[in-house]
Formats: sequence, structure tokens, C-alpha cells
Amino acid sequence: MRSWKIGLALVVVVALAVVAGGHLLQTSVASSPVISGCPVFPANNVWNTPISNLPVDPNSANFIASIGASTGLHPDFGSGTWDNFPIGIPYTTVPSNQTKVPVTFDYNDESDPGPYPIPPNAPVEGNPASGDRHVLVIQQGTCKLYETWASQKNSDNSWTAGSGAIFDLTSNALRPAGWTSADAAGLPIFPGLFRYDEVASGSINHALRFTIDNTRDSYIWPARHQASNSSNQNYPPMGQRFRLKANFDISGYPADVKVILTALKTYGMFVADNGSNWYLSGAPDPRWDNDELVTWLSKVKGSNFEAVDESSLMIDPNSAQAKGLAAAIAPVSGTPQGAVASAAFPNRLQALVTDIAGRPLSDQQVTFQAPTTGTTGAFAGNVSSYVTQTNASGIATSTAFTANGLTGSYIVTATVGDVTTPTTFQLKNLAGCAQPFVVTLSSDDGGSTVCGSLSRALLQGTTSTQISFDTTSMGGTELVVSGALPPVQAGVTLDGGSCDLLTGPSLSIRGNFSSGSSPGLVVMLGATVKNIRVSGFPGPQIQARAGGNSFKKCVWAAKSFP
Repeated sequence: MRSWKIGLALVVVVALAVVAGGHLLQTSVASSPVISGCPVFPANNVWNTPISNLPVDPNSANFIASIGASTGLHPDFGSGTWDNFPIGIPYTTVPSNQTKVPVTFDYNDESDPGPYPIPPNAPVEGNPASGDRHVLVIQQGTCKLYETWASQKNSDNSWTAGSGAIFDLTSNALRPAGWTSADAAGLPIFPGLFRYDEVASGSINHALRFTIDNTRDSYIWPARHQASNSSNQNYPPMGQRFRLKANFDISGYPADVKVILTALKTYGMFVADNGSNWYLSGAPDPRWDNDELVTWLSKVKGSNFEAVDESSLMIDPNSAQAKGLAAAIAPVSGTPQGAVASAAFPNRLQALVTDIAGRPLSDQQVTFQAPTTGTTGAFAGNVSSYVTQTNASGIATSTAFTANGLTGSYIVTATVGDVTTPTTFQLKNLAGCAQPFVVTLSSDDGGSTVCGSLSRALLQGTTSTQISFDTTSMGGTELVVSGALPPVQAGVTLDGGSCDLLTGPSLSIRGNFSSGSSPGLVVMLGATVKNIRVSGFPGPQIQARAGGNSFKKCVWAAKSFP
């Protein structure tokens, strides 16, 4: 077993399900990075977890001082060549039928045995005599990452390497504790590289890797190996994560460099190997602007960084799965709505929990809380509080909620973790109104609880509810609304009565307020709206929610459907 590695030579082979030119692509915020159809580890992997809300490590100042507070960042990647070799750690792709070849290792006891699918023409990083000898190969089929160190091709196309490691890109499994990899920290190298395609896309959504000269003879999660003879507590251990301070001003930096610095603020970077201080690892690409990278990154000093304590993310020391940190909670369904006193509300309360990058978080404990006195309601079991977990989509759903016998408006809250601001659900307990609902009032404030108002009918309306208009009682065919109306819920039919295809509907709902951007009628999936003219609202006159399966016939609006 080696105890020290200054420069690791690497072969990386990523086995993939689909090849798409070998470029790494970013998916939506809810997913992990993807390369040619394979995830670069699951979305909940520590590599893909934002750390901008994590606490600062108590020893951060000493760590920074040992690396160099006045030393600037340096890109260990770029375009062109250095000593006739590409600048950075290159990678390539191979087809699924790529022949696997034998690989022998100097450190066989900590290496995953071959054969490895390394092609004879795999690009090699650095000088054959003194370079790190990194090679990255992407293969379709299995979504596995193969990495080797100190790689040399033999005359029969087999390879010799210092050590080798295989990672399943669909798994959160770590290497055995104490084992090295192709990296001194026992981590995979490929996920931590800066890649031009990501920068060009406008965002890097994963952690990066960098090197420092002096590390401690220990490692912390998710690292698995140390490479030092020093017990100096002011030296960072392998796997220590750093981030660019949130208050560092990047406004004057070029666009490409802003993407890099934003990633360092949000996801940070791992100490992965011994080497030059503050050297960032990346893949060579002819599109990199070397002068721009060197000039602007050198302005970012060690003192602009801080070490973070990510121990709170660890679920299992032998897994890279990270516990997501909730940053926000927002309502999804169930607000605003009303129910007749002592009756159940039509929709359950739902809240979405996301992290700082906007990604939904599963397995988060959410507490729904109703007022305990006065006008209120109760969850199943006649309790004022209900605790549940978010599902795989980050959504927490309450049990059925039933109004008590008092009428009026109130708020139910939903809270999660350390998020200080709860989300709220606006509910109303209504006095019963006769059905079918008939609108008899010609004016409405958008939240009226009076029988005969459109707001009341919409709040109380449930599946199979019919809402019609008595224009005689209204004194005309126009209804003037001075506030945002409740949505037309699924199963509710809102019918203005009559319509001439040439002149339009006879009934008109007109907004008479200009503040905000409230739409006129919000039509939920499964609702029916017909024979109505809508105008005068500050937002869209008709807003169809959750798809196009709501039925609309002879509906005229001053603005088109969004």
C-alpha cells in the first residue's frame, strides 16, 4: 500500500448506457449531471449536493493559512499543449463492444481487478516520463467508471498501472475504508473535473476537485484514503471540502469564469490529492481561453475560501448518499380553498421541499399545523397537527382536513427542518349554501363568503358542482370583480348560460382592479368553463393549470390562454 502520491497517473473508463458524442450534459435541477445518457452518480450523491448552507469548519482559518491565504487559484487545464501534451485530464468514449484488456497493478491489494475496456489509442495526460499519465475512457453499456493510476500501455495493448478502481455511476457505494483509488483520497476523479461543455451550458451542478501541497495523515467522509506522514492538525485531511465565500463579488468576472466561481460557491471542491496549492482539475478542450482562465482565477485568493463541515450530510459512512438540506418549502395544492363548516375540504394540503439549488428533496419531515382554537379544522384523527415525510418528488401530503363548526378564514402552516419561513395555506370555513350554486350578486371582492357570490361558489364547489348565473337577480349580465377569484376546481362546471358564436357569450366577468398580476379565471385540470366572457384582470384573463384537459367552450377573453 502506498502512503504518498504527489501526482497520480490515471486511466478513467466510464461505461455508459447511451453514447451521445461524449459530452457531459446537465439535466433539470432535480437530477444529477449526465454524460452520454448515464448519471454521474445519483442526484442525492454528496458530489451533487449543494453546500452553501453548511456551517464553516472550526479549523477553517488554519486550513486556509496552511494552503496559502494569499495564493490565487490556478487552472490545471486549458486549451493547446504544455510540453507537447494536452493541458488537463483528457477523456474519450468507446462503443459498448470495446474489447477489455488485462491491467496489472503495482498496488494490487487495493485495486479492482481487470480486465478494463481501455482502447489502445486512449489519450494519456502528461509526459510519459514524468507526467501523471491520466487517461479517461467512456464506454456505453454499464454506466461504470474505471480509473487507473500511473498508466502505461504494453506492446500487446494490455496496460500496467499503479492502482485501479471501478465505480458504478448509478450507485452511492464508496470504496472500502482505507483503500486508495486512482486518486490519493480514494475518490473518483472524473466527477470532479471542470468540463467546458458544462461551463458553456451556464452551470456546473456538482463539486469539483483540487490539490494542495500539505495534507494530514487522515481522511474524512466521503474520502477513503490518506496520503501523508504528517499529523499536523492545521493541514486539511483528504476529502475536506472548501467553498468560495458567499460574499465574494463575481459581478466583474467574464461569463465563463462566473460559472466556475458560482459552482465553487454552491458545490465547492474536495481536497483530492497532494500537489500544487489551489490547482483546479479539468479536462482539456480547444475552446478554453487560457489567458482568461489564468488571469481571472488568479485574482481569487485562498482567503476568499472557507472550509465547510459537511458531517451533517452523512447518512452512512460507507455510502456517498447525502442527506439533503432543505432550503425552502412552498405550497403545491390546497390553497386557497373553502369548505362548509363541519365538512371536509375538497383538496388535501401539499407542500414541496427543495434544496438551495431548487431540487426536490425526499424523506424530509414536514409538519402541517392548524390553529388550535377558534375557527379552524382538524386532520384525520381529529388532530390539529400532522407530521409526514416528503415523497420521491419532494412533496408532503396531509391527510384529509375537516372544518370545525365555526365560520371564517384562517391559515394552516407547513414547516420543515431549519427553514425559518413556513409556507401557508389559506382556508375558509363557510356557512352552508344551497346547491346547485347560483350566482345572484353582480359584484364580488374575490373572497366573498356570502351565498350568491361567485367567490363563495368557487370556494365551496367540489366534484360534480354546477355553478350558474341568475342575471335577473344580478340586474344584468356583467359581474364586476375587485379581487383575485378562487380557482375553478376539478369537477366543477362554471356555465354563463348562453353564447352566440358571432357576438360571443352574454355573461361577462370583468376585473376592476389593477394591482398585482392576478389572472381572471384559474381553471384547474378537469374543470369545465363555458359561455363566459372574461376581461379587465391585471394578469391573464384565463389561466389553465396542470395541462390542457379542462373543457372550455365559447369562452372569450381579452388575452389569449397562457
